[in-house]
Amino acid sequence: MKLLALSDIHNNLAAVRALRAAETNTYDAIILDVLLPRADGIEVCRAIRKVDARVPILMLTALDSLEDKITGLDAGAD
Repeated sequence: MKLLALSDIHNNLAAVRALRAAETNTYDAIILDVLLPRADGIEVCRAIRKVDARVPILMLTALDSLEDKITGLDAGAD
């Protein structure tokens, strides 16, 4: 299983590299933190969905409201 875990992006360059990895490689699943230090996990999810509609994206977050869950699902998370 090839997995991409995005939970520790410390700067914009790391976010760009992570998105590039998602665009140029095939993964069985992506684990994405919503509250990334330097990037918006929801926007990262939307960007990944633009290039790969099939890879499962699992969102990790401390946010637990119904609205937060709907936002993640609307962004393309599974």
